[in-house]
Amino acid sequence: MRIRATTQPAGEPIFRLGGGPGLSNMDFPEAGRLTDHHDVVLVGYRGVDGSRRLDCPEVTSALQSSSDGMTGAEALTGYSAAQRVDDMESARKALGYRRIDLVSSSAGTRTAMVYAWRHPEALLRSAMISVNPPGHLFWNPRVTDSQFAQYADLCRADAGCAAKTPTSRGRSATPSPRCLRSEAR
Repeated sequence: MRIRATTQPAGEPIFRLGGGPGLSNMDFPEAGRLTDHHDVVLVGYRGVDGSRRLDCPEVTSALQSSSDGMTGAEALTGYSAAQRVDDMESARKALGYRRIDLVSSSAGTRTAMVYAWRHPEALLRSAMISVNPPGHLFWNPRVTDSQFAQYADLCRADAGCAAKTPTSRGRSATPSPRCLRSEAR
């Protein structure tokens, strides 16, 4: 679905990637905040949006013995982040956009990451909200804090990043022990 910008010329279109997994990508009430200067594009997720949904009791049976000979997880290979990226790229080309911006949240940030790896020439900017890092489908505060600390260390070691990033100017990205104690309550 494309929601056209209200003014022309419009900037790069914004493709939105919602979270989940398993939630629709076609519901974005905040789109109106972005359409002053950008088209907003919502591409449905395979197995969630559209005519082929994976929310019926028959899915279990289909996974156990599918007509194409695939069983178990093999039967779901068409529903991965790579295929979502393929669908987005097809939509980008079909709509005639040279480059796009991405706004992603939660599990959608993984799709945004794969899009950036596979199509860097087509991506201008990517804003990731509530990032869901690889290897951790469910958020773990201690792991996430550790990852932030690692990124802060890398940023402090790079003069360009350190100059632009407040947390790299001597403040730690890791919460104090007092904060971690209150989290356990």
